[in-house]
Amino acid sequence: MGPFQPVPPFQPSSLKSRSCSIASGRPSDDVTLRGVIHAWSSRCPAGPDSVALAHLLRELDLAGEIRLVGLAHFNHQLRPAASGDERFCAEVAAALDQPLLVEREDVRDLARRERRSIEDAARRARHGFLERARVHFDADAIAPGHTRDDQAETFLLRLLRGAGARGLAAMHPRRGALIRPLLDCRRAILRDYLASRGVPHINDESNGDLSIPRNRVRAELLPFLEQRFNPSIVDVLADEADLARDEWRWMAAGEDDLWSRACRREGDTWRMQADSARRRRRWRWPAW
Repeated sequence: MGPFQPVPPFQPSSLKSRSCSIASGRPSDDVTLRGVIHAWSSRCPAGPDSVALAHLLRELDLAGEIRLVGLAHFNHQLRPAASGDERFCAEVAAALDQPLLVEREDVRDLARRERRSIEDAARRARHGFLERARVHFDADAIAPGHTRDDQAETFLLRLLRGAGARGLAAMHPRRGALIRPLLDCRRAILRDYLASRGVPHINDESNGDLSIPRNRVRAELLPFLEQRFNPSIVDVLADEADLARDEWRWMAAGEDDLWSRACRREGDTWRMQADSARRRRRWRWPAW
Protein backbone atom coordinates (compact mmCIF):
# COMPACT_ATOMS: atom_id res chain seq x y z
CA MET A 1 0.00 0.00 0.00
CA GLY A 2 1.36 3.40 -0.96
CA PRO A 3 1.44 6.57 1.16
CA PHE A 4 -1.94 7.89 2.20
CA GLN A 5 -3.16 10.84 0.12
CA PRO A 6 -5.64 13.46 1.39
CA VAL A 7 -9.10 13.21 -0.14
CA PRO A 8 -10.13 15.94 -2.65
CA PRO A 9 -12.67 18.50 -1.40
CA PHE A 10 -16.07 16.96 -0.66
CA GLN A 11 -19.33 18.45 -1.88
CA PRO A 12 -22.27 17.29 0.29
CA SER A 13 -24.56 17.16 -2.76
CA SER A 14 -22.44 14.34 -4.18
CA LEU A 15 -23.72 12.04 -1.48
CA LYS A 16 -27.19 13.51 -1.12
CA SER A 17 -27.80 12.87 -4.80
CA ARG A 18 -27.39 9.15 -4.03
CA SER A 19 -30.04 9.12 -1.29
CA CYS A 20 -27.62 9.56 1.58
CA SER A 21 -27.74 12.46 4.01
CA ILE A 22 -24.96 13.44 6.38
CA ALA A 23 -26.16 14.94 9.65
CA SER A 24 -24.29 16.18 12.70
CA GLY A 25 -26.78 14.54 15.03
CA ARG A 26 -27.83 17.80 16.64
CA PRO A 27 -31.05 17.44 18.66
CA SER A 28 -32.23 20.86 17.47
CA ASP A 29 -31.07 23.72 15.29
CA ASP A 30 -30.25 25.97 18.22
CA VAL A 31 -27.71 23.56 19.75
CA THR A 32 -24.06 24.24 18.91
CA LEU A 33 -21.55 21.41 19.25
CA ARG A 34 -18.25 22.58 20.74
CA GLY A 35 -16.52 19.68 19.06
CA VAL A 36 -16.97 16.29 17.45
CA ILE A 37 -14.62 13.30 17.73
CA HIS A 38 -14.57 10.65 15.05
CA ALA A 39 -14.12 7.36 16.89
CA TRP A 40 -12.27 4.49 15.27
CA SER A 41 -13.17 1.73 17.68
CA SER A 42 -14.63 -1.07 15.58
CA ARG A 43 -13.09 -4.44 14.85
CA CYS A 44 -11.53 -2.97 11.67
CA PRO A 45 -11.09 0.77 12.35
CA ALA A 46 -9.57 1.55 8.96
CA GLY A 47 -12.51 0.12 7.03
CA PRO A 48 -14.33 2.10 4.34
CA ASP A 49 -17.14 3.36 6.60
CA SER A 50 -14.79 4.85 9.19
CA VAL A 51 -12.38 6.32 6.64
CA ALA A 52 -15.24 7.90 4.70
CA LEU A 53 -16.71 9.45 7.85
CA ALA A 54 -13.35 10.91 8.85
CA HIS A 55 -13.17 12.76 5.53
CA LEU A 56 -16.82 13.80 5.60
CA LEU A 57 -16.51 15.26 9.09
CA ARG A 58 -13.37 17.12 8.06
CA GLU A 59 -15.19 18.66 5.10
CA LEU A 60 -18.09 19.70 7.34
CA ASP A 61 -15.51 21.19 9.70
CA LEU A 62 -13.93 23.20 6.87
CA ALA A 63 -17.41 24.36 5.80
CA GLY A 64 -18.07 25.65 9.33
CA GLU A 65 -21.00 23.30 10.02
CA ILE A 66 -19.29 21.46 12.88
CA ARG A 67 -15.93 21.59 14.65
CA LEU A 68 -13.94 18.40 14.35
CA VAL A 69 -11.52 18.36 17.28
CA GLY A 70 -9.79 15.02 16.86
CA LEU A 71 -9.80 11.35 15.95
CA ALA A 72 -9.79 8.51 18.46
CA HIS A 73 -8.73 4.88 17.93
CA PHE A 74 -9.14 1.99 20.37
CA ASN A 75 -6.95 -1.01 19.54
CA HIS A 76 -8.64 -4.20 20.80
CA GLN A 77 -5.51 -6.24 19.95
CA LEU A 78 -7.77 -9.05 18.71
CA ARG A 79 -6.59 -9.22 15.09
CA PRO A 80 -3.12 -9.94 13.69
CA ALA A 81 -3.48 -6.79 11.59
CA ALA A 82 -4.35 -4.55 14.56
CA SER A 83 -0.94 -2.83 14.66
CA GLY A 84 -1.14 -2.10 10.94
CA ASP A 85 -4.63 -0.65 11.40
CA GLU A 86 -3.29 1.65 14.09
CA ARG A 87 -0.51 2.90 11.79
CA PHE A 88 -3.03 3.46 9.01
CA CYS A 89 -5.25 5.50 11.35
CA ALA A 90 -2.23 7.67 12.21
CA GLU A 91 -1.67 8.29 8.48
CA VAL A 92 -5.30 9.31 8.00
CA ALA A 93 -5.14 11.67 10.98
CA ALA A 94 -1.94 13.26 9.64
CA ALA A 95 -3.45 13.68 6.16
CA LEU A 96 -6.51 15.39 7.63
CA ASP A 97 -4.38 17.50 10.00
CA GLN A 98 -6.18 16.13 13.07
CA PRO A 99 -4.82 15.00 16.45
CA LEU A 100 -5.19 11.29 17.17
CA LEU A 101 -5.77 9.69 20.57
CA VAL A 102 -4.91 5.98 20.78
CA GLU A 103 -5.42 3.43 23.55
CA ARG A 104 -4.64 -0.27 23.50
CA GLU A 105 -6.18 -3.10 25.50
CA ASP A 106 -5.69 -6.85 25.33
CA VAL A 107 -9.42 -7.53 25.18
CA ARG A 108 -9.02 -11.29 25.05
CA ASP A 109 -7.05 -11.23 28.32
CA LEU A 110 -9.55 -8.74 29.81
CA ALA A 111 -12.42 -11.11 28.98
CA ARG A 112 -10.60 -14.00 30.63
CA ARG A 113 -9.82 -12.02 33.80
CA GLU A 114 -13.36 -10.64 34.15
CA ARG A 115 -15.02 -13.88 33.02
CA ARG A 116 -16.90 -12.17 30.22
CA SER A 117 -17.39 -12.96 26.56
CA ILE A 118 -14.91 -11.28 24.23
CA GLU A 119 -17.77 -9.26 22.69
CA ASP A 120 -18.96 -7.99 26.08
CA ALA A 121 -15.45 -7.19 27.29
CA ALA A 122 -14.68 -5.36 24.03
CA ARG A 123 -17.87 -3.31 24.26
CA ARG A 124 -17.24 -2.27 27.87
CA ALA A 125 -13.61 -1.39 27.21
CA ARG A 126 -14.54 0.53 24.07
CA HIS A 127 -17.28 2.57 25.73
CA GLY A 128 -14.95 3.51 28.57
CA PHE A 129 -12.37 4.67 26.05
CA LEU A 130 -14.90 6.74 24.10
CA GLU A 131 -15.86 8.67 27.21
CA ARG A 132 -12.20 9.27 28.09
CA ALA A 133 -11.62 10.49 24.54
CA ARG A 134 -14.58 12.88 24.78
CA VAL A 135 -13.18 14.35 27.99
CA HIS A 136 -9.65 14.48 26.56
CA PHE A 137 -10.78 16.56 23.56
CA ASP A 138 -13.44 18.49 25.55
CA ALA A 139 -15.95 17.47 22.89
CA ASP A 140 -19.74 17.41 22.88
CA ALA A 141 -20.13 14.41 20.59
CA ILE A 142 -18.49 11.17 19.51
CA ALA A 143 -19.20 9.96 15.97
CA PRO A 144 -18.61 6.31 14.95
CA GLY A 145 -19.13 5.15 11.37
CA HIS A 146 -22.24 2.96 11.69
CA THR A 147 -24.28 2.74 8.47
CA ARG A 148 -27.79 1.77 7.41
CA ASP A 149 -26.47 -1.71 6.64
CA ASP A 150 -25.15 -2.00 10.21
CA GLN A 151 -28.58 -0.94 11.48
CA ALA A 152 -30.34 -3.62 9.42
CA GLU A 153 -27.90 -6.28 10.64
CA THR A 154 -28.37 -5.24 14.26
CA PHE A 155 -32.16 -5.29 13.96
CA LEU A 156 -32.11 -8.76 12.38
CA LEU A 157 -29.69 -10.16 14.98
CA ARG A 158 -31.88 -8.89 17.83
CA LEU A 159 -35.05 -10.15 16.15
CA LEU A 160 -33.52 -13.62 15.91
CA ARG A 161 -32.71 -13.45 19.64
CA GLY A 162 -36.30 -12.55 20.53
CA ALA A 163 -35.86 -8.89 21.48
CA GLY A 164 -38.81 -6.61 22.18
CA ALA A 165 -39.35 -3.03 21.05
CA ARG A 166 -36.49 -1.67 23.13
CA GLY A 167 -33.97 -4.07 21.62
CA LEU A 168 -35.37 -3.87 18.10
CA ALA A 169 -34.82 -0.10 18.18
CA ALA A 170 -31.20 -1.11 17.51
CA MET A 171 -28.79 1.83 17.20
CA HIS A 172 -30.08 5.32 17.99
CA PRO A 173 -29.09 8.28 15.76
CA ARG A 174 -28.12 10.05 18.95
CA ARG A 175 -27.84 8.76 22.49
CA GLY A 176 -26.12 11.02 24.97
CA ALA A 177 -22.80 12.13 23.49
CA LEU A 178 -22.86 9.40 20.84
CA ILE A 179 -24.03 10.46 17.37
CA ARG A 180 -24.23 8.35 14.21
CA PRO A 181 -24.12 10.66 11.16
CA LEU A 182 -24.04 7.80 8.62
CA LEU A 183 -27.01 5.84 9.94
CA ASP A 184 -29.04 6.73 6.82
CA CYS A 185 -26.18 5.91 4.43
CA ARG A 186 -25.72 2.61 2.64
CA ARG A 187 -22.30 1.01 2.83
CA ALA A 188 -22.03 0.78 -0.97
CA ILE A 189 -22.45 4.54 -1.36
CA LEU A 190 -19.52 5.18 0.97
CA ARG A 191 -17.35 2.71 -0.92
CA ASP A 192 -18.22 4.49 -4.18
CA TYR A 193 -17.36 7.82 -2.56
CA LEU A 194 -13.90 6.58 -1.58
CA ALA A 195 -13.29 4.83 -4.91
CA SER A 196 -14.19 7.93 -6.93
CA ARG A 197 -11.51 9.87 -5.05
CA GLY A 198 -8.88 7.16 -4.89
CA VAL A 199 -8.92 7.07 -1.10
CA PRO A 200 -7.47 3.83 0.34
CA HIS A 201 -8.95 1.81 3.17
CA ILE A 202 -8.43 -1.60 4.76
CA ASN A 203 -10.80 -4.54 4.42
CA ASP A 204 -11.37 -6.62 7.55
CA GLU A 205 -10.06 -10.13 6.92
CA SER A 206 -12.19 -11.44 9.81
CA ASN A 207 -15.38 -10.70 7.83
CA GLY A 208 -14.92 -14.15 6.31
CA ASP A 209 -15.21 -15.83 9.70
CA LEU A 210 -18.77 -17.16 9.61
CA SER A 211 -18.59 -18.34 13.21
CA ILE A 212 -19.36 -14.70 14.09
CA PRO A 213 -23.17 -14.22 13.99
CA ARG A 214 -23.03 -10.75 12.40
CA ASN A 215 -20.81 -12.07 9.62
CA ARG A 216 -23.27 -14.89 8.91
CA VAL A 217 -26.14 -12.40 8.76
CA ARG A 218 -24.14 -10.15 6.42
CA ALA A 219 -22.77 -12.86 4.15
CA GLU A 220 -25.63 -15.37 4.09
CA LEU A 221 -28.97 -14.27 5.53
CA LEU A 222 -29.29 -10.73 4.17
CA PRO A 223 -28.25 -11.68 0.60
CA PHE A 224 -30.76 -14.57 0.70
CA LEU A 225 -33.57 -12.26 1.86
CA GLU A 226 -32.58 -9.67 -0.72
CA GLN A 227 -32.51 -12.14 -3.61
CA ARG A 228 -35.51 -14.30 -2.72
CA PHE A 229 -37.90 -11.97 -0.88
CA ASN A 230 -37.24 -8.23 -1.08
CA PRO A 231 -34.42 -6.40 -2.88
CA SER A 232 -34.93 -3.47 -0.48
CA ILE A 233 -34.67 -5.61 2.67
CA VAL A 234 -31.91 -3.47 4.22
CA ASP A 235 -34.09 -0.35 4.05
CA VAL A 236 -37.12 -2.29 5.31
CA LEU A 237 -35.24 -3.58 8.37
CA ALA A 238 -33.67 -0.19 9.12
CA ASP A 239 -37.12 1.44 8.89
CA GLU A 240 -38.50 -1.21 11.26
CA ALA A 241 -35.81 -0.22 13.76
CA ASP A 242 -37.07 3.37 13.54
CA LEU A 243 -40.64 2.20 14.17
CA ALA A 244 -39.56 0.08 17.14
CA ARG A 245 -37.72 3.07 18.61
CA ASP A 246 -40.84 5.26 18.31
CA GLU A 247 -42.96 2.52 19.85
CA TRP A 248 -40.57 2.09 22.77
CA ARG A 249 -40.46 5.84 23.42
CA TRP A 250 -44.28 5.95 23.43
CA MET A 251 -44.51 3.07 25.90
CA ALA A 252 -41.79 4.53 28.12
CA ALA A 253 -43.55 7.92 28.17
CA GLY A 254 -46.84 6.24 29.14
CA GLU A 255 -45.13 4.30 31.90
CA ASP A 256 -43.50 7.45 33.29
CA ASP A 257 -46.83 9.30 33.21
CA LEU A 258 -48.64 6.45 34.96
CA TRP A 259 -45.92 6.17 37.59
CA SER A 260 -45.95 9.91 38.33
CA ARG A 261 -49.74 9.90 38.79
CA ALA A 262 -49.95 6.66 40.75
CA CYS A 263 -47.02 7.02 43.14
CA ARG A 264 -45.50 9.54 45.48
CA ARG A 265 -42.06 9.63 47.01
CA GLU A 266 -41.54 9.63 50.78
CA GLY A 267 -37.84 9.89 51.50
CA ASP A 268 -36.17 6.88 49.90
CA THR A 269 -39.48 5.06 49.39
CA TRP A 270 -42.06 5.21 46.62
CA ARG A 271 -45.67 4.56 47.69
CA MET A 272 -48.64 3.82 45.44
CA GLN A 273 -51.81 5.66 46.33
CA ALA A 274 -54.82 3.42 46.98
CA ASP A 275 -57.16 5.20 44.55
CA SER A 276 -54.47 5.07 41.87
CA ALA A 277 -54.06 1.34 42.42
CA ARG A 278 -57.80 0.86 41.91
CA ARG A 279 -57.69 2.92 38.71
CA ARG A 280 -54.66 0.95 37.53
CA ARG A 281 -56.62 -2.31 37.64
CA ARG A 282 -59.10 -0.81 35.19
CA TRP A 283 -56.36 0.59 32.89
CA ARG A 284 -55.72 -1.23 29.61
CA TRP A 285 -53.32 -0.79 26.71
CA PRO A 286 -54.99 0.19 23.42
CA ALA A 287 -56.01 -2.91 21.46
CA TRP A 288 -53.89 -2.40 18.32
